[in-house]
Amino acid sequence: MSTAAYNPITFPSASSFKSSSSEFDEAFEPEAFRSGEDGEDTRKRRERRDPDEDASWVDDPIRLYLSEIGRVPLLTRPQEIQLARQVETTRTRFRRMLLDCDYVLRAAVGLLRRVHSGDLAFDRTVQVSVSDRLEKDHIIGRLPHNLKTLDAILELNQAEFMVVTAKSLGKATRQAAYGRVVRRRRRAVVLVEELGLRLQFLTDMYDEVVKIDERLQYLKAELARCEREDAPVDEWRPLAAEYQRLVRSVQQTPAGLHDRVLQMQKILAEHQDAKQQLSAANLRLVVSIAKKYRKRGLTFSDLIQEGNAGLMRAVEKFEYRRGFKFCTYATWWIRQAITRAVADHSRTIRVPVHMTTEVTKVRKMQASLTHDLGREPTVEELAKATDLPVEETQHLLQMSSFPTSLHVRLGRGEDTEFGDLLPNMSEIDAADNTGLKMLSTRLRAVMQNLSWRDREILNMRYGLGDGYNYTLEEVARVFQVTRERVRQLEARALRMLQMPRHSAELVEFMD
Repeated sequence: MSTAAYNPITFPSASSFKSSSSEFDEAFEPEAFRSGEDGEDTRKRRERRDPDEDASWVDDPIRLYLSEIGRVPLLTRPQEIQLARQVETTRTRFRRMLLDCDYVLRAAVGLLRRVHSGDLAFDRTVQVSVSDRLEKDHIIGRLPHNLKTLDAILELNQAEFMVVTAKSLGKATRQAAYGRVVRRRRRAVVLVEELGLRLQFLTDMYDEVVKIDERLQYLKAELARCEREDAPVDEWRPLAAEYQRLVRSVQQTPAGLHDRVLQMQKILAEHQDAKQQLSAANLRLVVSIAKKYRKRGLTFSDLIQEGNAGLMRAVEKFEYRRGFKFCTYATWWIRQAITRAVADHSRTIRVPVHMTTEVTKVRKMQASLTHDLGREPTVEELAKATDLPVEETQHLLQMSSFPTSLHVRLGRGEDTEFGDLLPNMSEIDAADNTGLKMLSTRLRAVMQNLSWRDREILNMRYGLGDGYNYTLEEVARVFQVTRERVRQLEARALRMLQMPRHSAELVEFMD
């Protein structure tokens, strides 16, 4: 089934950037990536290189990665535009072909209806440029009218498809009905595209369509087997019911749906290939930017990985019609991904992203003042240089410090960890432990001079028995007396222990 031509769809993205191609001349031509004929000095160094050095070079994944991406040629401006156009074209074709399936179309209309009702956020569901307020207002204004038309089209198509599947009607009638279904569905696709539904929602629906296609192919084969083997009704009737239900959900024959899935897979492969070529030619830009964020808590490989994720995001959002080079556009996305990763994962105690910028500012100024003054600047000097309050500067300096792990090794090849040198405050010193045992024995002996009730009151009030200090109310409930009576008995018992003949046994334990 062929699809009609549609108006081109634009994918707005982040606001435009000022071109700064000079910054990237250096980025794309670092020494590590120069290719071509080796100089005489380079050949001499290679001849003198130790075989063990070659082995270590091969074992280093970072150097291998840099060597591999250095072999990928850079793109010219026409090649860059061609790949960007291919990414956009294949994305548009994939989306239209996917929406031309009634199952996906109904799901897309359901999402847009939830946007209109406020259940889904507009900016997270609809693809619209953040800086283009007019476009956003236009889509919001079109949303209720398009939804009303889409609901009518879906209702008509559902009724018309019953005519298509009615075997009692003539072939010409059924073909005419199917033609009307296709034309209305194509109009519905245009209405949905006008509202700019994000592709990520449709990608999940694509997986569902593939599952439906696989299930229909299986049911078709099973029904053919049942017909050949003259299977009983109980075996083939549930299969036939499920088969008809799935056909009505997609409003397409199984053969037509299978051909559509194959075409979408081909288009999706072309889309991924164009994205891969555009991103592979700019991997060196990621390395160049990642170098500036080393020694901030993440390994170099992690920085490259996060930068590559930002690069892929830039490939999806790039608009070649604005006239900017891709590297100029991608730089912002790469830096954003790396700085976000540094803020989220570089510290054991996470520092908010907006505070990370302030911390970096204070640290840079501290290093500059240290160089100029020949000493560490005071907090007041640092606050004056950064135009920040003294309290905030002190707070930022505290935030910039990193916690030290207790498991860090004290030296290369050493088994001793930093935590092994710290005293364990939870353990009691042996001498103190012996003294406490002697005090406990002597105290129990002295308390034998008290009555049983007085002895138990002191044990409960001071936790001498089970370590829990009972309140006057709790002790009073145990002995069934008033709180005041417990206080009097406690005071009397303490006075008896303070008598010279008793306290003499405990004097040596007093500090």
